[in-house]
Amino acid sequence: MSQPSALRNVVLEIVARLPQNAMSRAVGVAARTRRPRRVAKIAVRAFARAMGIDVGEAELPIGEYASVHDFFVRKLRRGARKIDARPDQLVSPCDGVLGESGVITGGKCLQAKGREYTVKELLQNDALAARFEGGTFVTIYLSPRHYHRVHSPVAGGVFAADHLPGQLLPVNIPSINKFDGVFCKNERLTTWIASDGFGTVGVTMVGATCVGEMTFAYDASLVTNRGTTPVHRSYEPAIRVHKGEELGTFHMGSTVVMLFEPKKIGALAFADGAELKMGEALAQRGRT
Repeated sequence: MSQPSALRNVVLEIVARLPQNAMSRAVGVAARTRRPRRVAKIAVRAFARAMGIDVGEAELPIGEYASVHDFFVRKLRRGARKIDARPDQLVSPCDGVLGESGVITGGKCLQAKGREYTVKELLQNDALAARFEGGTFVTIYLSPRHYHRVHSPVAGGVFAADHLPGQLLPVNIPSINKFDGVFCKNERLTTWIASDGFGTVGVTMVGATCVGEMTFAYDASLVTNRGTTPVHRSYEPAIRVHKGEELGTFHMGSTVVMLFEPKKIGALAFADGAELKMGEALAQRGRT
């Protein structure tokens, strides 16, 4: 093992042993701290420059964000993203990098080369997990430079949400290559959508180190990293969402895992490792 790899593994082991949930809340408080406008502007500009963020896509001029956090969870200016309106097209729910994707076989998804996890572990629901056998999983990683709101990949109705508290391990490439079952250990919330033409779709937002908090546009009472008890919500009637409509927000970078039932979508339009933009066509409806 090379010296940089050995050092990286030591750092990851240390991070894994830290009180991640409390640390993430502390980071959130620090990021939200409001400074005098001039100081905040300097801090936000420095953050944007360091992360390589295109500030021209932000909804507001950079000087109007009162904290790094406010800028981090920024909305996009109107027209910055185009939602593919074709009804037979599934769209990317967020900006990010396409990670592992493929067919769910034996109840397993690929986390990284040589490391798998099960849908049963991810969802903690045997009946739901069984519905996705032979279906498709798609993983998208959001780094700190990305836009951090997650949108619906399909039109349909949000009929349930499942919040599973957990750890907050890093979800970057070194971490998912080192630790087993990261997505199943970390805090996560799955939004369930009865879609128009794509079957039941699960959109799981996975927390990470310094990303304990996620909030949700369709239910303001859902907030993560606030307790240790799993929460299930059912919505009757289902909450109607349009394709590209906002579902939730990461309050730092993390990962989205989408689940699709068998034969509901075709081959992905991008290869693993591709940069994705929210709203662009990701796959065509499957032919059953």
